[in-house]
Amino acid sequence: MIRIYKSTAIREGALAIVFALTFLMVYGCSTLGFPYPETTQERIAAGYTTAKTLIITGDTLLEAQKIGSKDAKNIRQAVEAGREGLDIADALQATDSAGAKNRVEVAIASLDALEAYLETRK
Repeated sequence: MIRIYKSTAIREGALAIVFALTFLMVYGCSTLGFPYPETTQERIAAGYTTAKTLIITGDTLLEAQKIGSKDAKNIRQAVEAGREGLDIADALQATDSAGAKNRVEVAIASLDALEAYLETRK
């Protein structure tokens, strides 16, 4: 559970930390030598990690009053839709690998678009 801080400096500091960690997770992997997820299963796992990061970022932005509660609700719904796409891709892997790969790409694209939106709300 995320704590609500009364001090603006602490709240903004926490927000900066979350954004720094998000940046490291998303962009730092290749720079630090971690392999880019290539297989469908690796991409699904990376998608779930991105979804979790987006939820945390949305909650942090809500606490920092950078977004409203309606916007936070829409973010959660968009992330859930991305997760559902990842769930479908995971289920399709055994029977339709091309379809699974397509679903992963669509889910990742939607999560990337949401991430780009959240970057504008910092």
